[in-house]
Amino acid sequence: QEQVSEPVTSTKPIEEVVERKRKALVIEDSAIVLKMLTRSLTKLGFEVTQAENGLEGLNELKTSLFDLTLCDFLMPVMDGLDCIQQYREWEKTHRSWFTQRIIGISAHACKADVDKGMQLGMNDYKDKPVTLKDLEALINTEEQQTVFKMLDKIEEHEVGTFNASIAFNYGDFNDEEAKNHTNMDASERVQRAVSSSLACLLLTPVSTDAHDRRVQEAIRGVGWQSTCIHSDLEAWNMLKMRTWDVILADEAFGPLMEEFRRWEFEHRGQRQCNVIEISEQLVPGASDPTIKKPAFDDVIGKPLGLKTLRNLLLTKAGELELMKKVG
Repeated sequence: QEQVSEPVTSTKPIEEVVERKRKALVIEDSAIVLKMLTRSLTKLGFEVTQAENGLEGLNELKTSLFDLTLCDFLMPVMDGLDCIQQYREWEKTHRSWFTQRIIGISAHACKADVDKGMQLGMNDYKDKPVTLKDLEALINTEEQQTVFKMLDKIEEHEVGTFNASIAFNYGDFNDEEAKNHTNMDASERVQRAVSSSLACLLLTPVSTDAHDRRVQEAIRGVGWQSTCIHSDLEAWNMLKMRTWDVILADEAFGPLMEEFRRWEFEHRGQRQCNVIEISEQLVPGASDPTIKKPAFDDVIGKPLGLKTLRNLLLTKAGELELMKKVG
């Protein structure tokens, strides 16, 4: 369902104090074991996601970044080793910048099974029952601490406190004209965005009302209007309805954007600019226009955090202001 927000005139920076919650995934078909591991991990401070078979686990691994994953060997639908193998193959292509830490667990695995699991991509193995002491030992390993630090850094970069005075960190962008306009402070860019009613279209395949509200609050905070769309049909209508100042589209909308470009060529005299793909092929927040697809003008790493989103829109506001002056 379309959600449209109106701009606000306040230039007060959005303050966020977010302490990252460690996330664990348990892939296990036994309800008893699943409950036991969930309880233990919760005691250790983890937010736990459960999957009852390898296929569900594979989908969860693709969807989210976890600090720790425990994966049973023998399960219905898809067993643990197939889950790990398929995920590692997917990870190489779609998320090469981060390696999920996966620990195999089993009550019946022999040495050959464990060796095979390690070859397919397990990081470690534990015999069942996996006790609270076992989990504490896993958490205290150097490998696990490295994963914690990596995800802490991603969270800090993507959702950290926003300060208007340091909002313009152009390290992730390759736009020389934008760099030349850093003398315009953030509040002035916000005011100009408000006065010109800059509009951003976000195309995301899956979301929640809470997430949408948070994203739209961040966008309003830098003076833009926003529209969040989650289906191809609604996205198609929004794309044809008007020319947007910025379009941020998840890579899942790639085929739709290609179709839109064909329609645009036949029915419009002007190309829609500032269409940016959000892709897992890049590190979160990083930008690399050299690998962009023909339907897009740029590509940025996924997940796209609120801080990166706001900095991007502030930068685009400056570029659009410059284009008006030149034009």
